[in-house]
Amino acid sequence: MRHTDQARVEWPRDRFEVFGHMTELRPPIDWTQDPLGQRSWRYHLHTLGFLQVLIGVDRERESPEAVAKALAIILDWIGANPRDGRGVSDFAWYDMAVGLRAPLAAVVLRNAACRGVLTEDDAITVLRSLSEHGAALADNTKYAHGHNHGLFQDEGLLSLCAQLPFLEEAQRWTALALERLEATLRATVSFADATHLEHSPAYHFVIVNILGRLAERGLLNEDLSELAERMRRAARWLVLPDGTLPPVGDTPPARPVPAWAKWGDRPSGMAVMPAAGFAVVRSSESYLLLSCGYHSQAHKQADDLSFVLVDRGETVVTDPGVFAYDEKHPDRVYARSSLAHNVLLVDGEEFTWRGCPAYGSALDAWGTRADWYAVEAHNPLLEPVGVVHRRRLVYSPARMLVILDAVTAQEPHSYSRRFTVAPGIEVEKHARGVALSSVGGLSATLTDFSAVPVDVRVERGWVFPAERTREATTVVELTAPRGSSFATVISLRPELSIGGVAWDGDVARLDVVDGKSMTTLWCERRGHWLAIDPA
Repeated sequence: MRHTDQARVEWPRDRFEVFGHMTELRPPIDWTQDPLGQRSWRYHLHTLGFLQVLIGVDRERESPEAVAKALAIILDWIGANPRDGRGVSDFAWYDMAVGLRAPLAAVVLRNAACRGVLTEDDAITVLRSLSEHGAALADNTKYAHGHNHGLFQDEGLLSLCAQLPFLEEAQRWTALALERLEATLRATVSFADATHLEHSPAYHFVIVNILGRLAERGLLNEDLSELAERMRRAARWLVLPDGTLPPVGDTPPARPVPAWAKWGDRPSGMAVMPAAGFAVVRSSESYLLLSCGYHSQAHKQADDLSFVLVDRGETVVTDPGVFAYDEKHPDRVYARSSLAHNVLLVDGEEFTWRGCPAYGSALDAWGTRADWYAVEAHNPLLEPVGVVHRRRLVYSPARMLVILDAVTAQEPHSYSRRFTVAPGIEVEKHARGVALSSVGGLSATLTDFSAVPVDVRVERGWVFPAERTREATTVVELTAPRGSSFATVISLRPELSIGGVAWDGDVARLDVVDGKSMTTLWCERRGHWLAIDPA
């Protein structure tokens, strides 16, 4: 059902969908209500985004009744939520909510004037409030510097001024918003990679969409217009074969992407974002993404050197995604912790980015030859415990992924490699790993090929397919009481296996067994290049 169809059914009864929950909103409205006990619900209520259904009805059939209803709700919000008023919701004047609400209220104001349902008193009330919204968005002390929220504030201010150019401060506010917009983009986007730096593919698409809307209005200069197009091209690499986003960082699993990214030109091969800290190998049905960046606290998780693996359309190894933005909730704490990611732990202890300086990108080298791809990175967050950790992935789509881990330390430690298996995959333990199978046809193995003994442990983990929803899955942990070099092989075809693995300094050797034949593959680091050569 389209939003406008839904609006015809629901809005005359004063019921609207707010963050997936049907809520009765008939003035006078309790703007402090929180029926779900969720900060996200409160935030969405105060954006007034639910009024889009009424705007849509008016757009389709010029409905004065729909516009009058929207105007009444806006007037009710204004009366109940004075700026800096006591007792108002914590999201009434929240930065991003103001940025989204201001242009929406301006649209309703203009539509009400066009449909003849706007009185002089109501016009004065709404215009005064929109001037306050503009002042709030222009207030640099309340501006989200170096964060995507700042971009929403700038977009809201630009849109407000474009719709109401007669506002006294419109010209100054427009210049301010454009200046801040570029500064915030330079702080949150790698212009070299055309990639957003808040650790989450979902937020890359958020920024692409903001820039797209501003470009349509002619509000971007030449440099930013070029950036917007390059970010669109980069975004195509951040799409799984099924057209959804990889659940990396604060990205919800199965988040749909715009049609241009899902159905446009689908790139294949390897893409490396060396400044952002992402490396991607993509084909029509297979996918590998390595994450190794820390740029700010924004949407950061302890996922350094974690990866997501998809084989022939089916996710095999996954990340948890985002539970919610309630930082004290145990599920949020777990989702952001290293326990939830495909990483290496020292002495069974978690590592964290909190209290550590942002290191930028830890991507060190990469290379490709024929149908083999390799990437290497390190994890600076283990250095506080005296461990230098390097990880090299050697990957052939739909065939095999080899995870090589090398550690250097002055003191003896135990090392655990954790792998979160996607829900729906059966896991059967064997001596040095597990067998993986599914009703979708997956027949794979995850096996340790290290030179030291390992303990194989299978435990329960969690992923988060929707807001405040968790789903049980399996975590495989391989623990070695000592050692400096470890190898894990995920074979994606029953006939493929490894006859031997060696990694000594910059050179790795893999003996790949395919049925009755064996091929030796060499992967040597040469500066930032990983050379892959068959014997």
